[in-house]
Amino acid sequence: MTSDQTYPSGTPVVVLSQRGPELAETRGEIPSDHPQAQQQPAGQLLREATPEDLAAAAHLAQLAEDLKWALRAHARSLGLKVKIVQLEFTLDESLVTLSYSAEERLDLRGLISEVRSFTPARVNFMAVGAREQAVVLGALGLWTRELLQSLLAGVAADYHSYGA
Repeated sequence: MTSDQTYPSGTPVVVLSQRGPELAETRGEIPSDHPQAQQQPAGQLLREATPEDLAAAAHLAQLAEDLKWALRAHARSLGLKVKIVQLEFTLDESLVTLSYSAEERLDLRGLISEVRSFTPARVNFMAVGAREQAVVLGALGLWTRELLQSLLAGVAADYHSYGA
């Protein structure tokens, strides 16, 4: 079942991606002359998200956060030199994607037992590089950039007020 209905920008919806059902947000219409308008969508829009979908997504986001910290501790105890970057569940909790970075190729099967103590979901390991890490951790970068801009604006204001 796919939805032919259009939704206003910012509406939470359930989509079927390659990984499974996921929560997404509509972003508006793409102009017909835009190159992306000619591309096939990566997934299927199923329906508008229900309050139950939103509650499930919030629960799974918290579970992912808790699991991320447990996996970081477990990886340290195993002596693995790995950075657990992010965990994402599908909306039906059938799959968890574990994004990580490491300097060298690692056998991460030892982490699966820790995942199993939290969820029965299948585990998909996805190695990410520095660029992908920056996207995931971008909020800190944005905050730092905004702080730096405000500090520089303050320095410039002080500089001009002293008549230099």
